[in-house]
Amino acid sequence: MRPAEGAVHPDSAWVCFFSQPGGGGVLGFDYRKNRAVAQGLVDKAEKYLALARKGGDDHLSAALDAAHSAAELSVQALMMLDNGTTQNHAERRKWLKMWADCGNSPAAHSDLMDNLAALRKVARCSPGDPPLKKGRFPRICNTIQEMIDVAKSVNGPSPSPINRPLAPGWTTRQLESDMDEDTVELH
Repeated sequence: MRPAEGAVHPDSAWVCFFSQPGGGGVLGFDYRKNRAVAQGLVDKAEKYLALARKGGDDHLSAALDAAHSAAELSVQALMMLDNGTTQNHAERRKWLKMWADCGNSPAAHSDLMDNLAALRKVARCSPGDPPLKKGRFPRICNTIQEMIDVAKSVNGPSPSPINRPLAPGWTTRQLESDMDEDTVELH
C-alpha cells in the first residue's frame, strides 16, 4: 500500500493505514525523507567520482580529494534519507560505521571512508602524492561506486529493509514485551 502517485512530496515521509471490513488492517509506510535532496547529492557524487577517475593517473592528490568528496556525498545522501545530516567529517564516518555495523552497507565502505580521510589529509597538506600501491586507486573508485549504488538503492522505489540499532540496554525480549503491552486497536 502506498499513496497515490504525486500525493506526497518527494522529501516527505508517509504512513497509510487501511482498515479492512470485519477487522484488521494494513499499514504501509516509507520513513525516508529528503529524497529529492538525496538524489541531488548522489548525482553530484557521480560527477566527483568521474572527475577522480579522469585525474587518477596524472593528478593523484587532486583525484583523491575528489574521490573523498564523492564518498562523503554518498554518505550524506544516506544520512538525509535517514533524516540526519552533518557537516562534520568524523561524524559522517561514525554514522557510516553504525550503518555498516547494522548490515545496511558492506564494512568495506566504512573502512574506505576512514582510509580516505587519512589519504585526503596527505593529498591536501603534503607536497607529494600519498603513497598508494599500484592498482589501489581504481579499487578505491570501484568501492566508491558501490557506495553511490547503495545510496541509489535506498532512495529507489523499492528499497531493501533498513536495519537500525536498538537503544542501549534493549533486548529483543524486552521489545516484544513492550509491544504486547502497548498494542492499540485502531478504528
